[in-house]
Amino acid sequence: MISLPFSIMTFHPEPRFPVEILDLFVDEIANFHDLDARATTLSTCSLVSRSFAHRARKHIFRSIELSEWDGDTLLRAQRLYDILIWTSSTPGRLMNVAPLVKEFLLDCESLPNPEEVEGIVVLDELGVDFRCSLINLFRSPRLKYLHLHGLQEVPKTLLLGTHIQVLVLEDISCTDRVDTPCEAFLSPESLHGASYPQLVDLALDGPYWSYLPLLENKGNAVPGPKTSALTGLHKLSVVINDEEDYAWMSAILMRTQESLEDLSIIYGFGSPDDAAPAMLQDPIDLSSMKQLHSIHVDHLGDGQRLIEALHSSELLFDTLTISNTLKTLDLGFFVDLSLNEEHQNAYTTMAAFIATLVEPSENNVWETLNEIFATKFRRLEQVEINLGFMEDGPGTPVVDHEFADIAKELIRSTLPFFSKNTGHVPRLKVEVAED
Repeated sequence: MISLPFSIMTFHPEPRFPVEILDLFVDEIANFHDLDARATTLSTCSLVSRSFAHRARKHIFRSIELSEWDGDTLLRAQRLYDILIWTSSTPGRLMNVAPLVKEFLLDCESLPNPEEVEGIVVLDELGVDFRCSLINLFRSPRLKYLHLHGLQEVPKTLLLGTHIQVLVLEDISCTDRVDTPCEAFLSPESLHGASYPQLVDLALDGPYWSYLPLLENKGNAVPGPKTSALTGLHKLSVVINDEEDYAWMSAILMRTQESLEDLSIIYGFGSPDDAAPAMLQDPIDLSSMKQLHSIHVDHLGDGQRLIEALHSSELLFDTLTISNTLKTLDLGFFVDLSLNEEHQNAYTTMAAFIATLVEPSENNVWETLNEIFATKFRRLEQVEINLGFMEDGPGTPVVDHEFADIAKELIRSTLPFFSKNTGHVPRLKVEVAED
C-alpha cells in the first residue's frame, strides 16, 4: 500500500476572492455597451451567490423605465409591483429592491385604457398597495432622478422633502387629497415648510398652472419667492407650447429667483404647425434673478423655416428684461429645408438663406435681432448662435463644410453690433452643423 504525503492528503479549500474583487468584476459587467448582454449577464451573476447578488442587484435595479406601454409593459408593471413589495424571509436575506432604484421613469402617455382619455393615469385609481409602493419609491432617499409623464391627481406634497436631484414633469396635475394610509404623512400640515432640499435640475412641460402647487411649501400662504419649495434649484428647462404656457412662465420663474443659474427655454411659437402670434402680451422680468448667468433658447418641433425661427426669437427677446448677472446667451434652431418648396440642392438652400439677409429693413429680422443684441444683451460676455439645416426634421445635417463657413461669415456680417471696436461688446460664436 502506497502511503501519500501528508501535504497531499491535507484538505485545501477552494480559493476565495476578496469581496472587493468580486465587486469590481460585477461593476465591469455593468459597463458593457451592449445593453442586452449587460442585463443578461448581470441577471446571471445575481444567481451565483449572495455576494454576487448584492452587487449585481445594485446595477440591475439602478434605473427602471416604464414607457411605450403595451402588453409586455403591463406585465413589467405587475412585476415591478411584485419586486417592490417583496421581502425575503430567509436568514441573511436580501433587502427589498426599492432602496436600490436611483432613476425611475413612468410614462403613462400611451397606456392602453379604452375607458379613459389616452395618456391619462389617475394616481388614486391605482390599487392601494401599488400606489403606496410607488409613493414609497418616489420618496426613497436613494432615488435621485424621477421622470413622470401623464400622471394625474398627484398629491401636491408628494415629493416635498425627498432627495431627488433631477426631476422631469410632463402633463402632470396635482390634488390636495391624501386618501390612503400611506399618504397620511403627505398632508400639508405634516410637511409645512418642507422643500426640495437636493433638487438642482427641473424640467417642465405644461400645463404650467397645474405645477404651481407642487412648487409651494406654505399651504394657503400668498404664493411667491418666500413660499417656494425650490430653495436650491440651479437649472430649469421649460417648454413653451402656446401663449398660455408663456403667460404662466413668469409665475414659475418667480419661485426660482434666489438660486437659478441656468435657464433653458424650448420655444414653440413660429413652428410650421402653429403660426407665431403678432406679439406676446406679458413681459418676462428676469431682473430680480440673483444668480442667473446663462440662458439657452431652442425651438420646439421637427424644424422650421429660417424666417419663422428668427421671428420667434425676436418675439421672445423683445419681452425679456435681463438680469445684471447674465453672462451668456445661446440661441439654437433647426431649419427644415423640406418646408421650402424651392429647395432642390445646396445652391437653392444658400439662396433661401441669403434671402433672409437681404430683406428690406422693415421686414429684416436679422436687423431687428442685431438691435436687440445691441440694447438688451450688450453687457453679456458671449452670444452663441447654433444653426442646423435638416431635411424632414432633426437628424443628419445636410450642408457641407464650405456652406457652413459661408453661412457663418454671412451671419456675422448681418450682426454688425458684434464687430464694433468701441466699448464692451460680447463675443459672438456662430456654429453651423455640417454633414
